[in-house]
Amino acid sequence: MTVTSRVAAIALTVLIWAGCSSPMDDVTPAIVLTLSAPTIELAQGSAQLGVVTATVSGGPASAVTITVDPVASNVRGVISSIESRGDGTSALLAFGSDPDAVIGTYHMVVHATAPGLRVATDAIDVSLVPAGTRGYSFEVRPVTVSQGGTATTSISIIRANALGLRVAMTVDSVPHGVDVRIAPAANAQQISTMTVTAMSSVVPGHYTLRLHGLADRLSDRVAMIPLTVVRGP
Repeated sequence: MTVTSRVAAIALTVLIWAGCSSPMDDVTPAIVLTLSAPTIELAQGSAQLGVVTATVSGGPASAVTITVDPVASNVRGVISSIESRGDGTSALLAFGSDPDAVIGTYHMVVHATAPGLRVATDAIDVSLVPAGTRGYSFEVRPVTVSQGGTATTSISIIRANALGLRVAMTVDSVPHGVDVRIAPAANAQQISTMTVTAMSSVVPGHYTLRLHGLADRLSDRVAMIPLTVVRGP
């Protein structure tokens, strides 16, 4: 596998939300940048995944740009696969390393900018571990559901040196009036489907679901999934 293909395989989903304020949004327009976890574990030459969320709160939609400061010549981050939707934009932020990258922790700083708004900054520590170390992570795109409606999204389980690893999944931090189901909830394959149903009484706005993964002899994984509830018809 080439260095380029390794980089493309290691994806950090960047979710840029705008145009719909949550009940807790500030009055002054601002970018809120959130990482799904402060650290990710990456085996030399393998692929892992995390989530970054940039929310434009308290104001209209804005064009948001995401950048990552370089940390080393053989540990990189690249933005790709930009997708525009009615309520914002999503992109992939791919991280990769050369097989001979030095084992240790790499502190990567992420920036989000938009015209007329202050730069938002957060950081993620990439823990580089020896080649062959088992691991897994999640790739999940954002979910938008209308009041009284149902929406689905795919959960991709990205495994590293762990073919056929069975991962059990649960979701918490679910808003009142929202129901979340995962099928299959325990999966040794790549894809599960998450179905989200919102009652008509759910307050429109931005929420964050917490996806938990449990696998044999591995530490738990957590991924934050942005959820937007919009007004029903």
